[in-house]
Amino acid sequence: MASFSRLSLVILSIYLLTPILATDSSELCDGLGWAPTKPFNPWFRAWTNLTSGPGGDDPDFVNNMACWWYADCIFNNVPETRKQQYGAISIVMALIPLILKDIAWPEKRIVLIANKRGWVIEIIVRALGLNPTIPEDQTQIKQGRLFHPIISAAILVLLVAFLLVSYGLLAVMEVYSKRSSLGCPVPVFVVLWFIIALAPAAVEVAIGRFRNRNKSVKGVGSGQKGFPIGEVGTSGKSTVLVSPDEETLSGINGHSRSTVAVPGYSNGNHRQSGISAAPVSNNIQGGEQHWMAQFCWGLYYSAGGLIFTSIMLVAVVELFTWMLLAGVASAASKMLGYRLCGYWGPKGKMR
Repeated sequence: MASFSRLSLVILSIYLLTPILATDSSELCDGLGWAPTKPFNPWFRAWTNLTSGPGGDDPDFVNNMACWWYADCIFNNVPETRKQQYGAISIVMALIPLILKDIAWPEKRIVLIANKRGWVIEIIVRALGLNPTIPEDQTQIKQGRLFHPIISAAILVLLVAFLLVSYGLLAVMEVYSKRSSLGCPVPVFVVLWFIIALAPAAVEVAIGRFRNRNKSVKGVGSGQKGFPIGEVGTSGKSTVLVSPDEETLSGINGHSRSTVAVPGYSNGNHRQSGISAAPVSNNIQGGEQHWMAQFCWGLYYSAGGLIFTSIMLVAVVELFTWMLLAGVASAASKMLGYRLCGYWGPKGKMR
């Protein structure tokens, strides 16, 4: 009896310690003792000793393919209703980049500034989701609270740290999710999508400055340091708020454009007494810009929808977490953008 007990322990030890050797997907999935619908449970927590799978046992091959094998095992072991839920959640995930990064902040996209920023700062601000704009009436700029230079610098450091932390949380979330089907072993797609916004922003800034320079050469009225203000187009309407890249605020091309009015500005026989809502195109990245800038931003948001949709097998609690973290990253971006535009700046300096 004692020998039988020892033999049982030896067999059990061998079963627990022997690496998972699988030649097909069914054997691979059978080697798991897990709950397929458990959230925040990536493949490396379910398979701690996987050494082979369908296609071979090369270590690099296994490390690259294990993530996809794990997703296949989950999808094959859940009921049809759960598969329908995964499909519906993927559609919701595709809306996260547009809704939480931009559409949720329509009236906060335009930031009034007194002076043109350097091209590096402008690219960063636009990549963070804001449109810096010089108004014709400088009194419309809200100075806001200014701080001692040391406190202002500390605010800047804290906002940068806040943004980096939010990106780090997104990276951790992608690591502990089922990853993106675009590149399952490399959990960096979501964070890279936020960072790669610098590319379309650079295109927008470059085109905007090039066009403003040409307008200045042709004698078109311009504002401070090349920002066009108060241009009158063929439609006979004049505008007040002008962004360096938004034709909708300059009333050109012979179309009647909506304007943004300011107190005390007279347009014909009517005197504006308040700031009306900005046109929708003003709040869209690249709105009314040259087609190349619009194309770049279109590619950017299309890639964002593809990346978020490609996150595999997202549970409801994971969806809520993704939305929360994306919202935090968006808020951190907007706050840092406002600081770079001069808000909460040091005393004695104008924006």
